[in-house]
Amino acid sequence: MFRNLYWSITRLGLGLITLTGSLLYGQQWQDVGTATISAGGSSFNNVAVDAQGNYYVSYYDLSVSKGSVQKFNGTSWSYVGGSAGITTGFATYNSLSVAQSGNTIYYTNQGTGLEVRQFNGTSWTQLTSPTTSTVNYQASAVSSANTLFTYSTHNSGTVQRYVNGVWEQVGNNGFSNGATFAEMVIGSNNKVYTCNVSSGVRVYENTITATSTDNWTLVGGQYR
Repeated sequence: MFRNLYWSITRLGLGLITLTGSLLYGQQWQDVGTATISAGGSSFNNVAVDAQGNYYVSYYDLSVSKGSVQKFNGTSWSYVGGSAGITTGFATYNSLSVAQSGNTIYYTNQGTGLEVRQFNGTSWTQLTSPTTSTVNYQASAVSSANTLFTYSTHNSGTVQRYVNGVWEQVGNNGFSNGATFAEMVIGSNNKVYTCNVSSGVRVYENTITATSTDNWTLVGGQYR
């Protein structure tokens, strides 16, 4: 039933533990690498796994007061890009997404609007911001074609994709009445799904090729 469960926790530092097996009962959690992987305290933690099974974590790193990203190589954790702190300042609200190849990593955080950074295997590059409006909750996902999608609170809930250096709007904006506790996934059916809290939990769907005139649809037709 369950192949791998991942859980990141915040205590005095950040750690990642896994539970493996066909049943939860009688199994034990195991540390992935060392019990604590951050140099100091952490918050706003995210976990991502690529198609090769590599683990990635992003978090607000209290040791440098910036956002940091680390990767587990099967033996130990190391900073993606070589050092802690890839943002210019604090980065509490953030998201992490990885292309299935594992060759490209995307990290978003609230800064001057929504800041987006891409790791190309060597270094981090800051992309054009999809919005300069104030943003807190946010999410991101990468399609099978390695196209980055973002979902954030601006304009009462907006999804955009990054194509040839330009951000395109996906579906109508304002569809979700904000993006509190935003989440986003892309299915094998080439549909984008968003989840947020607004008078209950809401899940919406649209196609990955949707334009600004293709409205988002509430999955199930009612609030949860």
